[in-house]
Amino acid sequence: MFLFQLALLLLPSPALQAGNDLLRLRIDGDARLIARDFKGAVTRYSRYLEVDPNNIDVLLSRGLAYFESGKRGKAGTDILAARKLIRAQLVEDRGNARLFYQLANSHRYLREYKEAVQHLETAVRLDPTRDTYRIELDAVKAEQIDGQSPGNQEK
Repeated sequence: MFLFQLALLLLPSPALQAGNDLLRLRIDGDARLIARDFKGAVTRYSRYLEVDPNNIDVLLSRGLAYFESGKRGKAGTDILAARKLIRAQLVEDRGNARLFYQLANSHRYLREYKEAVQHLETAVRLDPTRDTYRIELDAVKAEQIDGQSPGNQEK
């Protein structure tokens, strides 16, 4: 009897296995996004979102994959859904600096640079120890300036 109970403890639980499967989907989706395999990334992120439809990072990542593949409508849908989830949790305190960072990305992906800068400035103010927020703030400011150049206007 003892060996049976021990074996049950050592076997991965269905919940743990499901979590591992989601993690694999997320990692594979991210790798495909980096490799510019946007269709593959969308497929992985979509499978992930079937299980966890409220994951802000995955919604933003799938939105970016859609955006980069030219599917602006689908990108907007995902990014706005992520933005809605973020706003539901948003209170300006240090623990939510990442939410402001995510909200900034939701604006950045839609080229809404003014709003992205505002939210990144909030993230930097709330958590000045995160270099990522400062680096992204500088990058968005550069994109904002570049986007305002006469030769870089989108039609």
